[in-house]
Amino acid sequence: MKTLVIVESPAKGDKIQKYLGKDYVVVASKGHIADLAKGGKYGIGVDIVNNFKPHYVISEDRIDTLNNIMKAAKTCDQIFIASDPDREGEAIAWHLAKRLEDFGKPIKRMVFNEIKKDKLLKAVKDVRDIDMNLFHSQEARRILDRLVGFMASPFLMNCIGPKLSAGRVQSVVTRMVIDREREIEEFVPETFWTIQVNLSSDNKNGFFTKYSGKLTDLKTAESIRNKLSAANAKFTVTN
Repeated sequence: MKTLVIVESPAKGDKIQKYLGKDYVVVASKGHIADLAKGGKYGIGVDIVNNFKPHYVISEDRIDTLNNIMKAAKTCDQIFIASDPDREGEAIAWHLAKRLEDFGKPIKRMVFNEIKKDKLLKAVKDVRDIDMNLFHSQEARRILDRLVGFMASPFLMNCIGPKLSAGRVQSVVTRMVIDREREIEEFVPETFWTIQVNLSSDNKNGFFTKYSGKLTDLKTAESIRNKLSAANAKFTVTN
């Protein structure tokens, strides 16, 4: 039985081919073969209206690489995708699997941390399905990257200068989302009253000023309101 093994790095591929032997055909994807669309009818590659659905396209500089992988797949009985053991590697595996599934051959995920013969021989015996949780983790990060990068960068460039962009945002955005989610989970509803006054010196250019404290007692709030509403109430703007 002939097995196609797809790795990321061509340099690693030569060494892995040597260890696995003639029953295996090792080829390299050279990293990601697909990415979110950019420009044209698909805009930024994320359909914001339709539940943030991503639209992927094959990277132009990977078309020949993918064609070579598909040619090799035709000559083999099964396919092991041995991209790196992280969420980026899982995404690479998913995109490769989607484009090779029409060949109707078994596709499995092969994972190893060291390029040693014993580790590789164990890895080919312990193949698994693609981890969709890892893939979706990478996909969510990439979508956030695109949304914030493409939408915030032009704003920053216009306001601050052409050399500033939003860049890679996943870690910061993830922290913000987690912190906000914890605030929501820990939130305890309570009743309180706010007091604000519209001040103006000429009855034209007014502004609102708001009491900064939190009034949880209705009688206290009403008492303050009555004092502020009195005809002889005086207000001094110090800042």
